[in-house]
Amino acid sequence: MGLRILWQDLFPKVHPLYPEIHLIQDAIARATKKVVRSDTEVTLAHVAKYCSVESPCVDLMNRPQMMQRVIQAEEEGYDAAVMGCFYDPALRETRSAVTIPVTGAAESAMLMAQMLGNKFAIVADWLTDIPIIEEQIRAYGFEDRAIRHHPVRSAGRNDDTFEIIIDCLKRDDPGRLISAFEEVAMDCVRDGADVVIMGCAYTGAIFDLWGYREVGNTGVPVVSPALAAIKLAETLADVHKNFGLKRTTSTNSIYVTARRDVLKQSAEALGL
Repeated sequence: MGLRILWQDLFPKVHPLYPEIHLIQDAIARATKKVVRSDTEVTLAHVAKYCSVESPCVDLMNRPQMMQRVIQAEEEGYDAAVMGCFYDPALRETRSAVTIPVTGAAESAMLMAQMLGNKFAIVADWLTDIPIIEEQIRAYGFEDRAIRHHPVRSAGRNDDTFEIIIDCLKRDDPGRLISAFEEVAMDCVRDGADVVIMGCAYTGAIFDLWGYREVGNTGVPVVSPALAAIKLAETLADVHKNFGLKRTTSTNSIYVTARRDVLKQSAEALGL
């Protein structure tokens, strides 16, 4: 019997602002299926209620929903889970709530980048992503492995990036996304990056579908966070299932396991 992995999406199945978000969700489903083994099943889950992700304070409201769905997935017998957004929402909190492996798109992509090269840079889709991702690099302790000068840059603005992603999917042509990405990625290469990460799980999934893996003809690999997160989840699930190796439960760790009765009481108190 193969593995079962939950991809926990940041958005609801029906988005009030983007009625064609199902095109992106379908791309994620197709991309993850392409990446994992044939006997691994990936299920795409959504948040039940929509919260904007335009501000960290509002984005925080999405996270309990995402964590609760992963807790439920473990109870349903899933072998691993992915927090499917480059913000790695509720990643550490969810790891402390379950025993199955949980990966994040950003952390997985940064880990993979360090095994493919020496200095990485990240090209995000939104300008507002830059300070958030810079903070992620610091939190994960990867500052010395990123380029010094502006390690995070944006290939888009904020007002039309989502529409461009949907348009590329409708046209079955990612040219606009790749062109915008490469323009910024080439500057990163000139500043010393020998690996460039696509700083969005959704655009990364589109890159996976079209097999986009290199910045121009530079020899610099492009890491997709969707590929990195799902493949690392599959590997950790194998290690957990076949060798019994799992995350720490030491009291020295931030991943001290939460008691299930306390989790249940807290979730009920919040109406989850």
